[in-house]
Amino acid sequence: MTSRQEAMDQEFSKTPGGNYFNYVDTAKLERLGITQYKPVLSENAVRIVFPPSRPGFYGLEIHRHSNVGVNRRTFICRKRMFNEECPICSFADELRKEDPQDKRAKELYAGRRYLFFVVETLSEETMKKGIRWWDCPIGIYKEIKARSKNKRRGTTPEGTEFKKYVDVSDPVNGRDVEFEQVKEQGKYSYEGVRLVETDAIPEEWYKDLPEFVDILKNSSEEEMREALSGETTPDEEIVEDDSEQVKEEEESIETTEVKDKPEQVQEKTTTTRSVSPSRESTNKENNDIRTRVRARLEQSKKARQEE
Repeated sequence: MTSRQEAMDQEFSKTPGGNYFNYVDTAKLERLGITQYKPVLSENAVRIVFPPSRPGFYGLEIHRHSNVGVNRRTFICRKRMFNEECPICSFADELRKEDPQDKRAKELYAGRRYLFFVVETLSEETMKKGIRWWDCPIGIYKEIKARSKNKRRGTTPEGTEFKKYVDVSDPVNGRDVEFEQVKEQGKYSYEGVRLVETDAIPEEWYKDLPEFVDILKNSSEEEMREALSGETTPDEEIVEDDSEQVKEEEESIETTEVKDKPEQVQEKTTTTRSVSPSRESTNKENNDIRTRVRARLEQSKKARQEE
């Protein structure tokens, strides 16, 4: 089994809860020319991109708190990420002790998402936007996982074994992820998630991607407590987040299964794959959060080997 296949096997075999969680430094990504991708209320199509030579899974599981404080800020969960004190989790626990039905505690729950780098392949115009980062709803991730599993067993006519999973991020043999976002009674859901064979993608789409550990953003306990209390400073950077959509997506994911459209013949996409715009290079910051994330990854790897 190849390194990528092993990584997909490990990631897809994880139970809800996972091991590694984060949120992203949007300012750093914007300096790299990477903006956020958000699905539209209609048809959507993206290609997940990831360097084929880079080990590990092509996405990163994250847990983060949203709607925090009067500014509705978003933070990664320190407890689930690093097994450290998380003021937001502690505050939510206190609310539950006083009232198990407290709506504020539910709003502060650390939601599970997946971080991907993608190119929006819906049209020539959307591809010109270049590399985007996607805070992918867990419902769509589960559909990608289910459809990535190869039902064929044994060997190919060429004598090689069929791979356990289709690597959607493979530059040559990958797949576009297509789906439709709908909104009913104020809740978002996703229909007709499918993987579609397309043309090969250009190297420029994936060769200069930053590593996930280089774009993590971990706020201090003090900053989290200030956000909870509503106290801010004039120079404090506010992380903007479409909190209403995030909240509605998570509630929809918990209560509504992703619906499949009737099976359709999935024709191979013929749209020419354009090259993404050039992005300025930046020096990677060898900071504390990278060290701790790498340590967590190594510990998890050793634990799986011992099992």
